[in-house]
Formats: sequence, structure tokens, C-alpha cells
Amino acid sequence: GHGGRDPGALGPNSVEKEITLAIALETDQLIKSEHPDIEVIFTRKGDSFVALHERASIANQHAADLFISIHCN
Repeated sequence: GHGGRDPGALGPNSVEKEITLAIALETDQLIKSEHPDIEVIFTRKGDSFVALHERASIANQHAADLFISIHCN
């Protein structure tokens, strides 16, 4: 969730967009290690903003079986 100009929730020592990206990247590694036959497609792999409708479009373009949206408030 979030990214780029959208930081998400702001804590005194953290920014949601950074935490969610770190969790997403780690989740990718866990999925690849446990299920190497599963293709993981990201809506973002860096600090970029992707609008909600674009995220859904990415999933639909790839005929995704599962869409995971990570947030932490």
C-alpha cells in the first residue's frame, strides 16, 4: 500500500509506505522459497505512487488468482 507521494500512516519513527514495501519484498522471498512455481507480480517495487484503479488493472491484466494489499496503521 501507499508509496511515492502517498506516505500512508506516519509514526514518530516510521512511514507506512516504507514498512509495507519491506513486508511485500520479504513476502515475495518467502513465497518464492516455499512455492517456486508461483509467479509474484508487484504493483510497486520501489517508492512510487500507483493509483488504486491502476493496481486493480495490473492484477486483472495478469489474471491474478490472488491480490494481496499490505497496510499497517
